[in-house]
Amino acid sequence: MRKLLTILLSGVILFGMMVSCVEEEIDTILNDTPEETQNDSTKIDEGEEPEPEVVSLYTDEELAMANTAADVDYLTEEEKKVIFLCNLARLDGERFAEEYLTPYVEKNKLNVETNEYLASLYTDLREVKDHVMLRPSKELCDAAAYHAKDSGENGITGHVSSDGTDWDERLERFVPSWYALAENCTYGSNRKYAIYIVMNLLIDENISSLGHRKNILSDKYNHIGVSIMPHSSYTYNCVQDFAKL
Repeated sequence: MRKLLTILLSGVILFGMMVSCVEEEIDTILNDTPEETQNDSTKIDEGEEPEPEVVSLYTDEELAMANTAADVDYLTEEEKKVIFLCNLARLDGERFAEEYLTPYVEKNKLNVETNEYLASLYTDLREVKDHVMLRPSKELCDAAAYHAKDSGENGITGHVSSDGTDWDERLERFVPSWYALAENCTYGSNRKYAIYIVMNLLIDENISSLGHRKNILSDKYNHIGVSIMPHSSYTYNCVQDFAKL
C-alpha cells in the first residue's frame, strides 16, 4: 500500500512538544505547554468537612464503556487514563468539554477568546458523539513503547526511529495487518500525566493540520496503543499509535 507522506518541521519552544502523524502527512512540531502543576494532596484536618463527591456527567454505564483498558496488565494506570480520556471525548465531546476541558482551561489560566486552537476545539467537540471506543491493542502498545523508549534514550523527537526506520514501517513490524494507521507523539515535563497529554494533543496549538486532535477524535480508528516513557531531553514523552484492525 503506497502512502503519501509530507513532513512539516517547526521550531522548538521550551516546555513542550507535540508530534502528529496521519496517513497523509507527518507534522513534527515543538509547542508551548503550561508549567507542570503538582497534584493537590492537601491533608484534611480533623473536623474539616471533606470535599463533596463530584458526580460525573457520564452515566456509570458510559464510564465503564470508555474504560476499555481497565483490565489489561501491560499498561500503567496513567496510560490507561490516556485511553479513558480519549474515549470519553469520543463518546460525547460536549460533555467532555464541560467536565474535563473547561476545568483544565481554568486551572491553567488559558484564554479561549485569544486562543483560536482552544476555541476551535470547543467547536469540534460539539460535533463528536457516539464514536467507536478505542480498545487497547498489545501489538500497538508494544509499538508505542518501542518508539517512546527509543526516543527517550536517544534524546530524539519525531516519528523516525534512531535507526532511521520511518513510523509506518516501524508500525507494520508490530501490526502487519491493518486498514488505517496513525501516530501522535508529545514531549514535555508534564507528559507523565494523562490529562496534560490528552489536552495538549486535543488543543493542538500551532498545529495547522490539527493532526493530533483528528487522530484522537477520528471514527476510523478502533484500536490504540499508548506508552509514557522518560525522555533525556524533555523529561517525558508519550506515544499514541492508532489503527483500524
